[in-house]
Amino acid sequence: MKKHWEHAEEHGLAAPHHWTDAEIALLGRGADVAIARRLDVPQHIVEDKRRLLGIPRARYYWSPEEIALLGTRSDREIGDQIGRSTEAVRIKRLKLGIAPFLVRHWHPDEIDLLGTDTDRAVAEKLGRTLAAVQTQRGVFRIRAFFGTEEELRGA
Repeated sequence: MKKHWEHAEEHGLAAPHHWTDAEIALLGRGADVAIARRLDVPQHIVEDKRRLLGIPRARYYWSPEEIALLGTRSDREIGDQIGRSTEAVRIKRLKLGIAPFLVRHWHPDEIDLLGTDTDRAVAEKLGRTLAAVQTQRGVFRIRAFFGTEEELRGA
């Protein structure tokens, strides 16, 4: 069986990752998920190698900037951005009592503003993204604002 693993690709299995000294030096110095992304290998490969070598997990502290992101987008999106697992983000958010990100629903007064000014201006007034305004305007089939008739005539 050992021969199968030593030459896995000859037996239809994925080739093992051949670790360099520089790659091994990364283990325990950052989050396993971030190291795995950097090396372009599955996370379990990094975890297994770190454990096999007896290297403890990195004590990875959260910066104030990272904490400020919690709850502003999905845990997965934040994890991807800062190089942490979705689960690590969720656990930290829960420990700090931060509510999960929820899509903000549109109030009828906000919908009434769609098409009354440029999408960019409406987005700024409402504190929403340009894409959100454009999408919502499309949902309600509201025509885009290009200016008043006088502005369009050049008056």
